[in-house]
Amino acid sequence: MRSVTVPLESAREVFFKATLPRYALLTKKTYPGVENLHPDAQTALLSLIYNRGASFKGARRREMAAIKELVATADYEGIAQQIRAMKRLWEGSGLSGLLKRRDHEARLVRLSDREYETVELVRV
Repeated sequence: MRSVTVPLESAREVFFKATLPRYALLTKKTYPGVENLHPDAQTALLSLIYNRGASFKGARRREMAAIKELVATADYEGIAQQIRAMKRLWEGSGLSGLLKRRDHEARLVRLSDREYETVELVRV
């Protein structure tokens, strides 16, 4: 199979105009009230939904389900703890990049205190 070549600017346009809005909407449906959280926490949860999906079914999704109530109460530390707890699913599997991603998402939530200029934010 031959590779497909896509110009970077075209890829960005598709991501920002199609992919990101679709997953932002799915994040809002999955975690009502997410739009009231700090932008960094919103980003981490959007990343989580983008990478793991929105299902709450099964033992492998218990942390995803627990986050719903924590979002409603804006419990940043609790959300971060649940994201870190997900690492149980992949520890010892050789997926160190995935473990680092969860750590980064948890850190974004826990340290959600950066002040952003309006031009630094993307609204979808």
